[in-house]
Amino acid sequence: MGGGNPIAKHPDPREILANERTFLSWLRTGISLMAFGFVVSKFNLFLQIRVHRPAEHGILGLVLVAGGVIIMIFATWQFRKNFLRLHQGNPLTDIRFSLLTGIVMILIGVGVFIYLTNTSGS
Repeated sequence: MGGGNPIAKHPDPREILANERTFLSWLRTGISLMAFGFVVSKFNLFLQIRVHRPAEHGILGLVLVAGGVIIMIFATWQFRKNFLRLHQGNPLTDIRFSLLTGIVMILIGVGVFIYLTNTSGS
């Protein structure tokens, strides 16, 4: 047979289950971010009606919802990649997705903080 890694006939079930738990955790993170974006967007609508603020179109809420969708897309891609690596007997050493997500979440947190700081005095 040609080059490449041999297929692992029986990868360790603990690694497979850990990969699935990690995937589900990322999905929960994405869903939570989407829910938070929904709440922010609807609260902005409430403020427009109640306090007669000019429409801001709830852009922050939309960005949060989109971020949740993007996290779930990347989580699915990462899960598939790890699944294939496990079944090929390759090590799981790629941490770029986790680092990128952490950095993005920090930036979103800073953005929400700045948004709340700027709108709390109105």
